[in-house]
Amino acid sequence: MTNIGSSKIDRARLSSSASSSPRILTYDENITISNNNKSNVQSESDVLQYIDNRVNQLNEKLISNSSKLDQLMQKLYVKIDRLTSNIQYRKSFKTKQIFAIISLN
Repeated sequence: MTNIGSSKIDRARLSSSASSSPRILTYDENITISNNNKSNVQSESDVLQYIDNRVNQLNEKLISNSSKLDQLMQKLYVKIDRLTSNIQYRKSFKTKQIFAIISLN
């Protein structure tokens, strides 16, 4: 019981200290500040978790979109290859026709 009584005396002494000296917090105030700090840390942790989740979602979208882009580019390359091979075939066919006409003459 003496500890409880001395605690009350310490509170009274601390609260009556001069205003120019730094204020020392009481046990109850320390608990309140500690709880506020815990809630601030929890809030910051929640915000960081949200940011991390959002970055992961955007990363997945980026990977998905790059995969789609790769597929589209591959289709484009195939079409370009077909087009160039058709052009080369027509050139060689016309060249053969020209040689056939020349040889007939």
